[in-house]
Amino acid sequence: MKIRKDLVDIVYFGFFGLLIILFLTGQFSSLTGTTLVVIDNPDPNSMFPTYFQGDLFIIYKNQPESIEIGDVVVYTLNNGNSRIIHRVIDIELVDGQYYYRVKGDNPVTNYSPDIANGGTLISFEQLIGKVVGRIPFIGHYSLAMQRNFAVQFLIYLSAFAIAIVVIFAPNDEDEDEEKYHDISRENYSVWKNQQTERVKSFFWFAFKSRYRILGIAFTLILIMMILVPLFVPVLVPMSYDEPIGVTEIEINRDIRISESLPGVGVQFYNLSIHIFDDTSRFTKILGYTLNVRTLAGDIIDTTIWDTSRTMKGQFVVGGSITIDEDIFATFPDGTELQAEVTLQIQRGFSVEELAPFVQSFTTEANPTIGS
Repeated sequence: MKIRKDLVDIVYFGFFGLLIILFLTGQFSSLTGTTLVVIDNPDPNSMFPTYFQGDLFIIYKNQPESIEIGDVVVYTLNNGNSRIIHRVIDIELVDGQYYYRVKGDNPVTNYSPDIANGGTLISFEQLIGKVVGRIPFIGHYSLAMQRNFAVQFLIYLSAFAIAIVVIFAPNDEDEDEEKYHDISRENYSVWKNQQTERVKSFFWFAFKSRYRILGIAFTLILIMMILVPLFVPVLVPMSYDEPIGVTEIEINRDIRISESLPGVGVQFYNLSIHIFDDTSRFTKILGYTLNVRTLAGDIIDTTIWDTSRTMKGQFVVGGSITIDEDIFATFPDGTELQAEVTLQIQRGFSVEELAPFVQSFTTEANPTIGS
């Protein structure tokens, strides 16, 4: 039996195209066990300036103890109809069950922890998972396809039409044998091994003579879509006299949170942390660690912020202080505490911490939210 080689090529090319379509429409998650989530609300969104609209995230759910303070997670509200991507700022272990307190990085639009279930605690069952990877801006393609059925229909219709034309196009009967695969019994094992090798090479079609130009162009475009947004902010020529580091800490909000679960509550402060990057081409801000200390130097709270995005110049990111109920009960109003922010940066291939920036504040009488 003989089969046309171009038909085999079409099958491989079509399979790869189907994967791309599934990836962009968000349906790839059901096949891989992971979930793809795109920030779809316009800027400035709740995770601004850490992440932007159109950022696509790879989400994975493991064990509850694998989630730590500082992780960015996705959880569901309204029986799964709404998906929220925010950062874990506090973890409570109640009767062996894990609960998480989350908040967006934008200190303006998200000035307090998320309200859910009559309080601020998110159960592990509500979590879709935590962010394990990010592809910047490519999510705009996914949003365009998910929001507009006409776009999806046109893409599927175009792919189907091309396949029909190629498959049923007149074939020159004088084609030489080179254009056919011999899959007779004696040659089947050889042919099968050849196909296996092709499958192993995901971008095999890019080096096939017939598809070389298309394949190479597509591959380069895909690489540029992923990599260019990561490096463009670094290459933009900017000049400042200020050094890299934290320039100011604003402590804006002071509330007490009482949960329906007995013995669970926190004193919460919303922070606006002003950070400046001197725009050196060889430095990148990785994140910060926020420690809250007593005047005696004891640490009573630690939170973490990190980012995979390159940010240059002056920007403001939200921070959080959550002091457990049993601890803040020992602090009368007017107790002085210190917020200490230590910035982590990457210089070339090495990672270092800058000297801590310290801001003093005092506890005050405050309103209560929750049950």
